[in-house]
Order: sequence, then structure tokens, then C-alpha cells
Amino acid sequence: MDPRLAILTVPSLLVLGFLVAHSFRALPRARAGAFWGSVLAYGLLRGVGVRWVIAQLPGASFPYAMPEALAPLWGVPLQEIAGWAIVAYLGWWLATRLSPRVFAQVACACLFLAAVSFAIETAAVAAGWWRWTVPASQPLLGSVPPIALVDWGLVGTDFLLPFLTLTAPALRRHRLRWLALLAFPLHFVAHCFADSSLGAVPVHHVAHWVLAGGLLWLILRSETRDEPFTAGARWLPPAALAIVLLDAAAVELFLVRRPALLLSLLPTLAVALQALVPWLGTMAAACALVAGLWFPSLLLAAVPAGAAGALRWSGPRPRWAAGLGLAVLALFAYRVHAAAAEHRDTLVHGLDAAIAARDGGDLQAARQILSGSRSSGST
Repeated sequence: MDPRLAILTVPSLLVLGFLVAHSFRALPRARAGAFWGSVLAYGLLRGVGVRWVIAQLPGASFPYAMPEALAPLWGVPLQEIAGWAIVAYLGWWLATRLSPRVFAQVACACLFLAAVSFAIETAAVAAGWWRWTVPASQPLLGSVPPIALVDWGLVGTDFLLPFLTLTAPALRRHRLRWLALLAFPLHFVAHCFADSSLGAVPVHHVAHWVLAGGLLWLILRSETRDEPFTAGARWLPPAALAIVLLDAAAVELFLVRRPALLLSLLPTLAVALQALVPWLGTMAAACALVAGLWFPSLLLAAVPAGAAGALRWSGPRPRWAAGLGLAVLALFAYRVHAAAAEHRDTLVHGLDAAIAARDGGDLQAARQILSGSRSSGST
């Protein structure tokens, strides 16, 4: 076995063993079995679907590839399925420590998943385990494109939202709970329309905002509680998370020898502290926020931890607040994507003008136009 794959596979098996053992000691056995069965089905279905779309729809928005699949099942590497199981379980367990409310737990899990994606993606891309085919347009994220954080984070709505809605005892008699199963198909199908848009907003981004807005609406409307984990073997999930982060750190320090990448671990550490030692997590988020004035990369640690803390302490909200929050969210989403579309149109216009100048024999003008396009793209 390639030593690089051993560095990825052996810790993953250990972590998975820890979490399976914890689930059957801290959860009702039926719910633990339902979790592992459903997360296996989700990981396999997601992987098969992604590979089918990549093969059948070359323009679809699934811009990543795993060049060395390890022990594939129907074309899906078992490592990929195990990875989704690990982060989904850790996200669920940490979320229950941040809030007793079902839908706030989903949001907390989304924050954790987005944070841990930054740590894992940074190490994995640096080691060459997989690659992204879209540019990393945000300098603070290094080699990780923003879509990575979004799609990892929305595993919370794709998988945990329907799982918790269908298995939480307090929601067992809810007539509409099966609608949660539509979250994953909505997200997945939207990615098949990469070239389509609604106004300035690509269709798959609309799906992202619909899922985020729907979750916000559920959080503000529902106080339904679910506290499924007992105190049994409570050391196993923190130990599993520590192994995940130490593995990423070992890759960055010893395999690719880029210590600066260790900053990618900070958001996950901040969220974990918020869940495990609340006062320390709040202090860490505040310190990261202040330090971000001088070191912007530290803001990445403050945002998820601060949001998780807000979900921890938030109480009931009137219904009009849900409508206001959704309106603000929609306006912000449209403005962001409109700016992105305007930026894209400016670049395309600049490239067309530069090509025309080159074809006309004026290389100096072509260089000036390209230089101006780059400058406008960086602002």
C-alpha cells in the first residue's frame, strides 16, 4: 500500500471503530443501527450519483476528483463512505452538546462540517489524495474552494436533517416529517444544472440558499428537543476528533512539510471547544475575532465558533423574525451572486477585447487590457 494511503486509511479505521463503539454504548441500539445503516446508504448513493453525473453530464457542477480510489464499492471508494460516516457522527454528537433543539443541532452540525472540511480538504489536497478543478477564489482558504465548505456543510441538511427528523422521538407523530427526505434530492439535482441560473444566481446556489433558509425557518419556529446520547464512553468522540486533526497535522508537517497549513485546523478546534468547554470556546472565538483585525485568517476560527455559541444560547423567537431572517438571507444571497456575475462578465469582456487587440497586432494594448481585467478581478 502507498504510504500516503496508509496515513489516511489506518487512522480512519481507528476513528470509525471508536465511533461505532460509542454509538452502541451511548444511544439506543435501534437508533445507533439506523444511523450507521442510513449513513452507509447516503455515502454510497451520493458517491454513485456523483460519478454517474460526472460521466453523463460533463458540465455538471461536481468539480472534484479522487485519482486513487481505495477499495471501491460500485465505483465509490470505501474511504469516502467512511469519511462521511465519521464527520456526520462527530457533527451530530458535538451538536447535541451545543443545543438540545433538533433543528439547532442540524445547524450546529453544518457549522462543524464546514469547519472540519477546511482542515481535511487542506491536508488531502496538499497530499494529492483528491483535487478540485475549480479555482480557490478566496485567499483565506488556500487551496480549498468555497464550494467545498458549502457542500460539506450541507451534509447536515442532506443527511442529518432527515435522519433526526425521522428518528427523534418528539417528532415521531409529525405528519410532515417525511418531507425532510427531499433535502438531498433537491441539492443533488440542482448540481446537475450547472449552466442554468435564475437571474444572476446559478441554480445550484439557489438550492444552497433554499436549504439554508429552510433550516433557519425551522430553527426559529420549532423548540422540539432531542437529547439522545447518554454519558457512556463520552471520551471516545473527543479522542476520535483528536485523531482526525492529528492525522491532518501529521500530513502537513511531515508529508508535505508545510507548517503554515496548520492554521486550517483552527476552525474545527474552535467549534469543538465551544461544544466541550463552552466558556473556553467563547473566549477562543472572541480572541480569534480580535486577532482577525491583524491576521484575517483567524476570522475563520471565530465565525463557526461564534455562530455555534449563538445557537447554544438562543431562545424562542417570534414567527415574524423567521420571515425577516429569510428576507435578509435572500437579499444577501442575491447581492453576492449578482456581484459574482458582474465580475465574470467584466472578465469575459476584457478577454474578448484583449483577443481582438492581439489579433489586430497590438500586443501592448492586449497586455494592458489583461492587466486591467486582473486588477478589477482582485478588488
